[in-house]
Amino acid sequence: MAKRRVKTNDLTAGMILADDVYSMTDQLLVPKNTIVSERIIAKFRFYSVPAVNIVEVTEGANIESEEDAHLSELVKKSEEYKDFRKDFTVVTKELDEIMGKVIVGGLKQDDLQSIVRNEMTLFAKREGKYGLMDMFHNMREMSDTVFTHSVNVSIVSIMLGRWLKLSKEELEILAVAGLLHDIGKTEIPDTILNKPYKLTDKEYETMKTHALKGYTLLTNAKMDERICEVALNHHERCDGSGYPSGIDGEKIPKLAKIVAIADVYDAMTAERVYRDSICPFEVIAEFENNGLYLFEAPYIMTFLTNIANTYNHSAVRLSDGREGEVIMINKFNLSRPVVKVGEEYIDLSKEKACKIQTII
Repeated sequence: MAKRRVKTNDLTAGMILADDVYSMTDQLLVPKNTIVSERIIAKFRFYSVPAVNIVEVTEGANIESEEDAHLSELVKKSEEYKDFRKDFTVVTKELDEIMGKVIVGGLKQDDLQSIVRNEMTLFAKREGKYGLMDMFHNMREMSDTVFTHSVNVSIVSIMLGRWLKLSKEELEILAVAGLLHDIGKTEIPDTILNKPYKLTDKEYETMKTHALKGYTLLTNAKMDERICEVALNHHERCDGSGYPSGIDGEKIPKLAKIVAIADVYDAMTAERVYRDSICPFEVIAEFENNGLYLFEAPYIMTFLTNIANTYNHSAVRLSDGREGEVIMINKFNLSRPVVKVGEEYIDLSKEKACKIQTII
């Protein structure tokens, strides 16, 4: 059986796994010969699987559907999106400069105040036809650099922080912590940082050092201790399975728990959402299935509830081809809301054979 290596971001539903797929901690995620689905792709993103082996085929290509492209273009042509993109680019460029100042010295308080002020503008006047999440997902065409990822994580962290009703002072600290959480990756070799295949054990150990390296850089720059703690602990998990110290939920700082959720969410949605047809409800389902013991339960449930509610009253297409409107989010099963199709009301928590295919 011929097989080839495919990056997780390049997987499409219908491919067949040629080998068992394991997590970084050697947990079997999906057995070989499984047909890849949207949920399986989301699961690989959730566990940071960089690439898998699939059964080689002689025909077929990963082609963007006309409908998905059309939907994406509607957002991108809007004035809201153009304004958001401009603000996003400003913050990304500022972050590049600030990271450089942290590394070589010379960072000033005014630098931090400026980037926080500009980042907060990303949240202003985003209540039009296309909301903040639409803007956020359509920025995926930008190169996946440490800078872009860090701005994404900071945005999602602030959203979650607001939902958790953090104070203005904590939100500003959280904004900077999200921006600088991965600064340690600037000291990881590009050959490891950008490797498209599974890292060797030695390479993975090197990659994990970015947390401590980031903590050291930020401490030397005399940053607020809460910001330093986020850099150190954003890969820790509440069940003790994270790194670098393997501490459990009680010992992980609050802001690090928030950034950890945002970090994983961005990793799961890093591919262009409308292009690869991975529905936001699939992402929510993966968090529901696997996230409650990895992350702070009240934080992850607040995050999922609010994310799901942003799609209430959205037009959707179901897996059987029917189109309708999300009319009620099921708080006990957030990924399977009630959808109205014509005069019929479909409770997806009961109709297990049907699911939301995409937002339209």
